Amino acid sequence: ESVEMSERAGGVSVLAHPGAYNTTFAGGGAMIDPVVDEIVATCAGAGIKGLEVYYSYDKNRPFHNSEPLITKDELAELVGHYAGLADKYGMLRTGGTDFHGVTKPQIEMGEVDARYSLVEGLKAARP
Repeated sequence: ESVEMSERAGGVSVLAHPGAYNTTFAGGGAMIDPVVDEIVATCAGAGIKGLEVYYSYDKNRPFHNSEPLITKDELAELVGHYAGLADKYGMLRTGGTDFHGVTKPQIEMGEVDARYSLVEGLKAARP
């Protein structure tokens, strides 16, 4: 219903920061959670058009009470994994920093390398 409502309003539905749903990751464990991959598949099947691939996982780990920060290689692993899932399910790749101002002071607006071509993809996908 929410996908249909978004489309009726002229929007494009996107599943935000899938790696943040990984309770194993949030607890300091494995970077990739097969349960989250199943959620992505379910969302794709429900018609969600995009997946937030490019995200500040390296800056958000403290926000989820998880230490230590992830390395650049681990960040690349997450981004690569979710990029692969987006491609597998024909979803748009999107990105964002998750900037929230004073509630997440460790994150600056514009830190994530999300190219304008991602915005163009969202524009093209509008109903």
